[in-house]
Amino acid sequence: MLSAYIARLLGLGRPMTKEKLAQVNLICSSQNYVVDEEAAKDVQQSIKKLALKESTFAKYFLIGVQNEDFRNSS
Repeated sequence: MLSAYIARLLGLGRPMTKEKLAQVNLICSSQNYVVDEEAAKDVQQSIKKLALKESTFAKYFLIGVQNEDFRNSS
């Protein structure tokens, strides 16, 4: 399965170099999650934004009970 951002102007996904990823992480390192701090605390035990390890524009993952996620239609 693919989860991705699609923009009319830019198309599907965006390439992200290691340098650009470092820039994004530098900016985000001083920011907090402000929309739902309680949810951030529950999931990440912190309201501070975590560093990205890879681009978030496109993420491939396997679905199913034995894989990364389990989805159903209900």
